[in-house]
Amino acid sequence: MTELDNDVVALMSKRVLEIAGCLGKTVDLNGKQVPIKSFSDYVDLYLSVANKSRTEPLPRMTEKVNDRWEVCVSLSDGRFQQVSFVNSIATIKGGTHVDYVTNQVTKYIVRIVNKKKKYSNVKTHDVKNHLWVFVNALIDNPAFDSQTKERLTLPESSFGSKCQLSKDILQKGLLEHFLFSWKTWEQNEALKISDGAKTETVKVEGLMDAEKAGGEESEACTLILVEGRSAQSLAKLGRNVLGRAFYGAFPIQGKFLNVSKAKTSKIANNELVVNIKKILGLKQGRKYYDAKSLRYGRVMLLSDQDPDGSHIKGLLINYFHHFWPLLLKIKPSFIVQFITPIMKVTHPTKEAQLFYSMLRYEDWESEIRQSGNTTEWTRKYCKGLASIDSADAKGYFTNLKFHQKDFVWEGVQDGEAIKLAFSKNKTGARRKLLSDYKPGTHDLQKPTISFKDFVYNDLGEFSRANLERSIPSLVDGLKPSQRKILFCAFEKNLVEDVLVSKFSGYVLDLSVYRHGEQNLDNTIIGMALDYVGRNNVNLLHPSSQFGTRASGKKDAANPRYIFTKLSPATMVLFPKDDDVLLERLFGDGKKIEPTWYIPIIPTVLVNGAEGIASGWKTFIPNYNPRDIVKNINLLHPSRHFPILQMLSSFDLSGRLNP
Repeated sequence: MTELDNDVVALMSKRVLEIAGCLGKTVDLNGKQVPIKSFSDYVDLYLSVANKSRTEPLPRMTEKVNDRWEVCVSLSDGRFQQVSFVNSIATIKGGTHVDYVTNQVTKYIVRIVNKKKKYSNVKTHDVKNHLWVFVNALIDNPAFDSQTKERLTLPESSFGSKCQLSKDILQKGLLEHFLFSWKTWEQNEALKISDGAKTETVKVEGLMDAEKAGGEESEACTLILVEGRSAQSLAKLGRNVLGRAFYGAFPIQGKFLNVSKAKTSKIANNELVVNIKKILGLKQGRKYYDAKSLRYGRVMLLSDQDPDGSHIKGLLINYFHHFWPLLLKIKPSFIVQFITPIMKVTHPTKEAQLFYSMLRYEDWESEIRQSGNTTEWTRKYCKGLASIDSADAKGYFTNLKFHQKDFVWEGVQDGEAIKLAFSKNKTGARRKLLSDYKPGTHDLQKPTISFKDFVYNDLGEFSRANLERSIPSLVDGLKPSQRKILFCAFEKNLVEDVLVSKFSGYVLDLSVYRHGEQNLDNTIIGMALDYVGRNNVNLLHPSSQFGTRASGKKDAANPRYIFTKLSPATMVLFPKDDDVLLERLFGDGKKIEPTWYIPIIPTVLVNGAEGIASGWKTFIPNYNPRDIVKNINLLHPSRHFPILQMLSSFDLSGRLNP
């Protein structure tokens, strides 16, 4: 033999690393110092490699119990793993020393977990299957199962020392990490029944499959996930422009499921979730380092350009991150978005202006108002994808280089941002995000956007919009839609009966309401309800059948058949003389409703307030208007009434003091 082959050299090199880790001494290999000075450094060699296939680093709990025992505990992927040494001998099959340490961990976790009814069926083998244990031990007169010394068989009583793990290593986050790991594994096992496969044909209702999907060129195919069936024609047009061979399309109807919060049974029975798995050929629990084994190599998100559309994109991103996080790291990007204008303004003699965010449009609108040329421009709000005409859509798809924006993974912060947006355990962090939120937009000239930027900008804008429309104002007790209705009723001097359907059309036009007639009809009906427990003072009068208390307005007649008008009390609560003091908002170049009204008594207490939004919720019960008026009249520095703490800004005439 003139030289050692590579396998022998690798084995010897491995042995040198083991000696350095077990002894904690400085060791040289081929004249160079080995970068391992402790058992903890040696463990890092394993965990650092495992972390490369994860979006978040593995947890690790390390403890040097005494001069004879060093232990590190981490998590596995549903199969027990161990790396152990006895007197610096590698016991590759473990043994009694590994069992000694592992049993302490499993018994502790089982005892704590089984106190929680939610996880009462956890067994010791369930815990063990999710552990990765590292042990470095010095044992007196060790006995092994063979001459190769791969497994220690010496009884625990003969070890010559004790290894009693401290509570620190058991309590330092291990329990929380185990529960997450076990729940993920259990969920993956339950969801494998709906696994997809890389086949050339898939039967899913509504799917327009790419001709090359599932074949040899599947990695070059893109699946367009489009918001709603009404916009499916836009996806068809896009396929005609981009080519049907490599582009498929599938409609997403309704709000996509937040899989981070949903129960396994709900995920398994969700038709959209199951269909996307089948279309893409995804398998539960598999790690995807590329898209070669999938039916499509890329997913394009095509939704409305408003905040609600961003939320749907976010829910889909969360779906992939929750189950297949490595897909988000694939280059070129596995997930991309296709942006469309949300506002289009035209001029008889000037070039049309396209705006891809309301923030940029509002900045432009402010400049136009200052110039005094607001009436010369025609505005078109593209609420839904279906509102885009074919000629414009063809131009957008032709200019794919500008309209396609790739989502890119820049680091752990991207995964943390996605969790911040959708995890049920991050409510407090979402509240802080909203409190610190500053409106911002992306540089549309950049072809990429990080997941973190998407969460903090686009989803931040959605959360703020959701908060504003879901939580009533403390000043007038109204949500924006209710305030728009009241504004239009005042503008129209609605003292005579009018059909609800006709009135909602008037509100849509005059107040620039952007969320559809059905929502508006329901809000008008809600403001007119006068049964006990709803409105103490109904701001609109129910001149027809608006529903009963027993059904909670669900039995209200069709808006085409019922009439409403302003209630007499409304004119008293909101004096017309105060209108000149109100700060008016602008929409599409014209003045619309005020930021809020200032009633003569706090209507937020009269009719109560209730709402839930991102990170926040509120509930204020209804109070008797006579009691409110009585307390206002009693307001005096020498008197103290609990309810008056909310009314301290009002003087006796009902005006709000600065």
